[in-house]
Amino acid sequence: MKFEFMKERSKEFSIEKMAKVFQVSINGYYSYIKRSPSSREKENEDLKDLIVKIYHEGRSMYGSPRVKGRLNNLGVIPIAVNNFTFELRENCR
Repeated sequence: MKFEFMKERSKEFSIEKMAKVFQVSINGYYSYIKRSPSSREKENEDLKDLIVKIYHEGRSMYGSPRVKGRLNNLGVIPIAVNNFTFELRENCR
């Protein structure tokens, strides 16, 4: 979370100062930047894309129960309701 914030604000503030404020190492930040996404992050991104696709296939009128039902019909591994509704709310506006 700290490293992500640092990445987003790197144009505004120096990495060295933010590392000092957040009490993290500069090497840790650069390791984070170079790291490739984990399999979990890739799965979450794929799931988000699928949720958006299903939502738009329903002409942007599907609510969370219908989208979740379509995911279940497609054989997608069930996800927590809170995570699902958050993704739907954040990405389908």
